[in-house]
Amino acid sequence: MQPSDPFSESVAACLSLGPSSHANICIKDTLDVSGNFLNQILLRMAIQAGHRVLLVPVEQSFEKYKFALKKMGVNLQQGVDEGQVAVVSPVSVLARQQQHHQQQQQQQSQQQQPHQEAQGEQEPHGAAVSPLRTLHATMARALDQLASWAPPATQESAAAADHTQHSMGTGTSHGPQGGPMSVGCSLTVIIDGLSELSILATSMREWLSFLHYCIHLGASHQTHAAVNRVLRCHVDDALLEEDGNWIKLLEHASQLVLSVKPLEGHIADLDGQVTFSYRHPPVPA
Repeated sequence: MQPSDPFSESVAACLSLGPSSHANICIKDTLDVSGNFLNQILLRMAIQAGHRVLLVPVEQSFEKYKFALKKMGVNLQQGVDEGQVAVVSPVSVLARQQQHHQQQQQQQSQQQQPHQEAQGEQEPHGAAVSPLRTLHATMARALDQLASWAPPATQESAAAADHTQHSMGTGTSHGPQGGPMSVGCSLTVIIDGLSELSILATSMREWLSFLHYCIHLGASHQTHAAVNRVLRCHVDDALLEEDGNWIKLLEHASQLVLSVKPLEGHIADLDGQVTFSYRHPPVPA
């Protein structure tokens, strides 16, 4: 991958697009100035670098990402179709969960109706599963599906190695889905709205558990040579009183913090300031 400008070169250095390492990148923005353009740049660079990518679009829809990357010369839909990119949309996940819960309630209501007529009205039982737990499970399945993808050149090398292994009578490693396991490919995870997801938590304990999962996402998968996690949150005075503790936790767990702020006297949609804060080196894989 060849970055085309000094800003992209700085971001490429932050992503550690070569060494085997695990790095968290925290993007902090405000309600006035969005840092989603950084997500778009990092997504484009990760795809062009041959990374597996897990995209969790919260604030910005997948369609907007497709449009933005098309202007950057990257076909995001092709990446999805070929298996390089997995997209987990919380909106779609929660809509399916709600539909499933409603169907369960209807079935329970139909089954209980004869008893209710005989014994009087009763509340239907069966609580819905936590939205964050459902999202967690969906993201885990997406990671499993990504594990078998590799760039074409790597796939050819793996096929040659597999042929050699068979000729020598040795076995072949397989991924979670039963397909060939591709080792040596990096993973980039982009979650563009932790602040929005935090309101889905039923308790602070549940939210901190989900945040811990996001911070270490992909680390247990032995098929990834390196893992980069891009986690974005809002930082505003109105939010810090309630969200300040977990945002500090996220910063502490990050190797790099990108802070996006407005510039006085400038239009927020056109101009802003990005501060790069290096906290500590990436963790060796």
